[in-house]
Amino acid sequence: AVLLGLFHDMHETRIGDFNYVNRMYNTSERSRAIKDALAGTGMTEDVLGLWSELEATETHEAKLAQDADQIDLILNLKEQSDLGNKYADKWMDSAVERLRTEPGRELAAMIRETDHTDWWYLGPDPSWWANKNGGRKIKG
Repeated sequence: AVLLGLFHDMHETRIGDFNYVNRMYNTSERSRAIKDALAGTGMTEDVLGLWSELEATETHEAKLAQDADQIDLILNLKEQSDLGNKYADKWMDSAVERLRTEPGRELAAMIRETDHTDWWYLGPDPSWWANKNGGRKIKG
């Protein structure tokens, strides 16, 4: 699932990220874009195999990778919603509808119920910041 997620939007480096209106009027050669981007790397066949698996969305891993892409969008929309964007919830509804797995739907439900700043404000004890990483030494 990790490799599927890594390469899922690779074609967009060459053709851009079409939104739904763009897709009504345009077509693109996504597999050609991937082949061209990978030319000479020795990875073309492996990545095309992964991309084909992702596009077919039949394996559990492909469904999880597709969900991860939507969860990324849902997280961004949640922040926009919390900041007052009156359209974000509508967009979030359509992103949630595209989720393909139960874990993805459960995660989306938790995201919707959680303030987007909780990861920061409800995070480590304040002494963590005062002691620069809780007093632990960072190796490096």
